[in-house]
Amino acid sequence: MKKILFVIFTENFSWGVSILASLSQKYGWRADILFLPRESTEERFISCVQDFCPNVVAISFMSYDRRLAFMVARLAKSMG
Repeated sequence: MKKILFVIFTENFSWGVSILASLSQKYGWRADILFLPRESTEERFISCVQDFCPNVVAISFMSYDRRLAFMVARLAKSMG
């Protein structure tokens, strides 16, 4: 089964991520949502990716979280 990991940086409920996670499950994907607060470390993201082993990492962010989002994107890319 293919897996997708959605990464969000805000505690506020994200309708978009929720809808995409629901649709991905409907079409046979296993979906998980990871909340990474701004004070998160790289190790938390790496640990989650190693545990879940997603085929796709999807990142949802607001412009003020772009540095953290780009860091997560670089980490995901470097992990393959």
